[in-house]
Amino acid sequence: MNLYSVIKDFSVPTLCSALHVGDTVSKILSRSETLINGTVNSNLAFFQWIGTSESSAYLSFTGVIPDPPVAGVYTGVGGSQAVSSGSSFITVSGVDFGFLPTSIVVTVVKPDGVASNIFGTVRQDSILQTGFIADFSSPIPGTGYYLAYYAAPLSGQGGPAIEQFDAGSVPISEGVIEVPVVHAFGFLPDTVIVSVTKPDGEGINVFATVKQDSVTATGFTVDLSATTISTGYILNYLVKAGT
Repeated sequence: MNLYSVIKDFSVPTLCSALHVGDTVSKILSRSETLINGTVNSNLAFFQWIGTSESSAYLSFTGVIPDPPVAGVYTGVGGSQAVSSGSSFITVSGVDFGFLPTSIVVTVVKPDGVASNIFGTVRQDSILQTGFIADFSSPIPGTGYYLAYYAAPLSGQGGPAIEQFDAGSVPISEGVIEVPVVHAFGFLPDTVIVSVTKPDGEGINVFATVKQDSVTATGFTVDLSATTISTGYILNYLVKAGT
């Protein structure tokens, strides 16, 4: 998915809308759709215009991330792996997701209420079909800890449909402490799981916390534990409706 930032106000008659400086546009390369400030648009003419020499007067290319999965179409793969005492990172291996993940959410589970709170941050450049690496916010202080993870597939791959489930990822701008997620889930989530992927092993470890009062059927907002120091950080999320 190619990402763009609006650098000059313009109108889109075929969409009956106007875009303003600072708005975001994402071109989903695996299908003829674009995201305008996170909202899906399937207008083919607009899709074809993005990335042309004419559009460069209005849009500035900012990067590339994997295409998001189609809402409600995919299952994913979850699992867990024990973490050794003293470890500062974990290599999840010996699995075969059956796809190259576009979104991985992770959480560190501690043994009891008095154990230390630890979070994990996935290295983007480590993600393979067979596993990934996650760094910890501090070395694991004892036994009984394990990493739980859930990986969502790239668009066009994956298993059968599952109701009331959605997943995706959002690029995090440099220097921000709060990230809004705009996504028409089609239901009100009762479970929202998030984690941050960093660009590589040199990136700082960042975790995200969902603001419960911000959760709606069209998105939510998270606070970050630290201000991101560069581009390349990604917020991954998994949401599920109540049964």
